Amino acid sequence: MRSSAATAATRTISMELDADPSIRIVGDPDRLRQVVDNLLGNALRHAPEGSTVGLNVRTATSDGEPVVVIEVSDRGPGFPLEFLPYAFERFRRADAGRARTQGGVGLGLAVVASIANAHGDRARAENRPGGGARVWAEFPLRRPRGHSRGRGHL
Repeated sequence: MRSSAATAATRTISMELDADPSIRIVGDPDRLRQVVDNLLGNALRHAPEGSTVGLNVRTATSDGEPVVVIEVSDRGPGFPLEFLPYAFERFRRADAGRARTQGGVGLGLAVVASIANAHGDRARAENRPGGGARVWAEFPLRRPRGHSRGRGHL
């Protein structure tokens, strides 16, 4: 989240973090950071000046299994409805007419989905009621019984 703070500050965007520090995700810490960085970077590109981007890390149940959800939300324009089914495909961009200097090449969400899939779970996206987007990735949950190697945390 620190790496996104400078970007947020230049556009007067507030960043809110809501996370239980006791939650541990079973996974590669570098890839988990990449998920957070990609989700925040995408939200910051689309969030309007003076708005808030939220990062929420919580536990939930998905298909009967406990998971950790890493969710980023913004108050930008949201996704075009026709884009949502393809949001996690490589090289897909919600606004194909936008110059690459104003956004990426369409890999950020595909990378998020790939990392979530490699950890045995999935990524999803939707528009928020009232405007903006909500994108999240789910990962296997493990509550700490002592910190061991190979266990990533945020």
